Amino acid sequence: MTVMTQNLYLGADIDPVLNAPSPNEAPIRVARTWSAILATRFPERARALAGRIAAVRPHLVGIQEVALFRIRPPGDLGVGCPAPAREVAFDYLSALLSELKARGLAYRAVAVCAGVDVELPSATGDRIRITDQNAILARADVETSSPQTGNFALNLTASVGGPEGLPLTLLRGWASVEATVSGRTLRFVNTHLERETFPAVQLAQTDELLKTLDGLTLPVVLVGDFNSASDGGVTPAYERLIGASFADAWGLREAGFTCCQESDLLNPTSRLNRRIDLILVRGGLSVADARIVGDDPADRTPSGLWPSDHAGVVARLRFPPA
Repeated sequence: MTVMTQNLYLGADIDPVLNAPSPNEAPIRVARTWSAILATRFPERARALAGRIAAVRPHLVGIQEVALFRIRPPGDLGVGCPAPAREVAFDYLSALLSELKARGLAYRAVAVCAGVDVELPSATGDRIRITDQNAILARADVETSSPQTGNFALNLTASVGGPEGLPLTLLRGWASVEATVSGRTLRFVNTHLERETFPAVQLAQTDELLKTLDGLTLPVVLVGDFNSASDGGVTPAYERLIGASFADAWGLREAGFTCCQESDLLNPTSRLNRRIDLILVRGGLSVADARIVGDDPADRTPSGLWPSDHAGVVARLRFPPA
């Protein structure tokens, strides 16, 4: 069977918003970030991402940073405590599935884990709401069952607008599903761990994920954006995963870079310089081959945008003898 992992990219660096020093500065930074998200044109990028998936037709795909952006214009604010923004500006999951359907490919979302869901005021007068998600896509001919999702107990916290601003928990989590291909069943798991700049949080999430997987008798495929470089030089999460009997489908510790392009996605040559997007296997599964996709300048959109700031990883796997 063939599996894939791909970070879709929210569309902009959100750190300036998280680091806004005051409540008055936060809406200004929200407006700038929203403008940057618009400039990275997800509908156009979705076509390119769907093209990468269509080229390899994986049975299962783990996708991260599957954003749902909703907006509330100034005229809808009303009085008192208004309801959350509901007008959809971009639905990354729906857009990607539609582009796959346009290519004659029938995929469906079989497990979706919702992470942070926050609404912030913009200097434009709008209110912008983002819901970050991880999801698993399955090809139509793949039988799936027992979907599960969960958020980690330990997550990064922030206060948007300084100490007097909006408290925010940056929820991360995982999604999993049992999948059967040609009569053989495995557990497919997709996750997105905290960034390497917060190694203690990242390692706690890794340990929690491994504990969740303890006791599984089925073969396991674990994919995602782990934010832990495979050379082990930044955080120990990668080594912890390998120490838990997972094998890295890439097999080598050189090259295979998957992160990261410039935040505006317009750099003409690739800036990928580390490997943090992984496909890990255990339980008797072996790897026939693996490759990186979306890292060639020819993969860019007509506007010159990279499909994502991450490259994708694809692996062909073999089940153990029956």
